[in-house]
Amino acid sequence: MYQTKFFTTRVAKRIFLLFILCVALPIIILAVVAYIQVRNHLFEQGKMRLRQETKAISVSIYERLLLMRIEMKINASRFTPRFSDKPPPDRIEMGRGFGGRMEAMALITTDGTRSIVKEIKTLPALNAADREKLAGGQALIRSVRDPSGRIDIIMLLQVEPGRTDGDILAATPKVEHLWSAEVRRPPGSEMVVIDAQGQLLYTTFPKGSVPPIRNLEIMKHRHSGIGEWRQGDRVQISSHVSLFLESNFDHPSWFIGLYQPREELLGAMSTFVFYFLACMFLALMILFFFAMYLVRNQLVPVDTLKNATEKISAGKLG
Repeated sequence: MYQTKFFTTRVAKRIFLLFILCVALPIIILAVVAYIQVRNHLFEQGKMRLRQETKAISVSIYERLLLMRIEMKINASRFTPRFSDKPPPDRIEMGRGFGGRMEAMALITTDGTRSIVKEIKTLPALNAADREKLAGGQALIRSVRDPSGRIDIIMLLQVEPGRTDGDILAATPKVEHLWSAEVRRPPGSEMVVIDAQGQLLYTTFPKGSVPPIRNLEIMKHRHSGIGEWRQGDRVQISSHVSLFLESNFDHPSWFIGLYQPREELLGAMSTFVFYFLACMFLALMILFFFAMYLVRNQLVPVDTLKNATEKISAGKLG
């Protein structure tokens, strides 16, 4: 009865409302600002992590190319007369057990091409400049389209550097070796690798859902970048890194891109929002009951005076 009568007192209502506005309103405004700031901070952190993962994957792919080149040099030494006195056909047969990271391998000689491990369906055409670089001991990477339309990566290395007409070892890497770095991609993300001509070299996207490459010219002049791609109602955050191949493999840069849905990028927000709202609700409940208790106790004399005045006006003087 006392509490119900207390809430019907106009003075108590006004003081209670004023206390709530003066204390709760700044807290709510501060909470909204804090939420926006934390959300933006987590979003920037997510984009930074996506960029770091993209760079880590590109470095891992480059390391695999270097390992493949080392293995090519080891294999090439098995076909030189200095290390083997066997005739060329016997050296071909001997090399069949040294596939390693290669899907297919062939020896290109002046007499033709001999397959060592499987068959390379389409070999790149080599000009005089390519021959000169191979003679200088440089490994070359070339992208060729096979009869099925797939882009094959082919590494070329001269068996005995120093001669422009020397035998050349050609090999294509195993898919699981070259692109296995994609297992490091963040949850829910997809990876795309394209060359400087915009040809798709590798992707984890399902067939038919590969994002269009609209910013290829911009990507050629920037080592890395962050962007957005909309797929229906979903927004994908994209990160790309250019992989420089010119110095070691005489090939234009590749571009490695990671695409991650915005909701996956902001995965930590769901946990933050739950605890943030729970803490805000608890703080407002504590504030509400504290304000009610404080106002009620401070207005006890006013309430007593009001009751006494009502009794006097009713003629109850005893």
